[in-house]
Amino acid sequence: MIQAYFEDMARLFRVLLSHAEISAQVWLLVSTSSYAGIEVPVDLILGEIGEEVGWKVKDIRVMRYLNRVSGQQWEKLSKNQNGLPRLRESLVILESPNK
Repeated sequence: MIQAYFEDMARLFRVLLSHAEISAQVWLLVSTSSYAGIEVPVDLILGEIGEEVGWKVKDIRVMRYLNRVSGQQWEKLSKNQNGLPRLRESLVILESPNK
């Protein structure tokens, strides 16, 4: 499921880049997630995928920390993070290269 999401995002980034003008930007507001008690840094992974397909990461900025985590994830995450599960919501800004 997680792999399919990132594969879909890579396809989306490729299509957007093929239609992008010079210095076009894509702004994504995403939240980190957790799976089986392990944080998935969605913002950082999307930045890496964007660069792999040809975008330039202009910025990844944490907008806020999420204080609420689903019940089944709270216990596992809080053990990994000193009792405070801290997922985040981030703005990922990608810019098309100068062609």
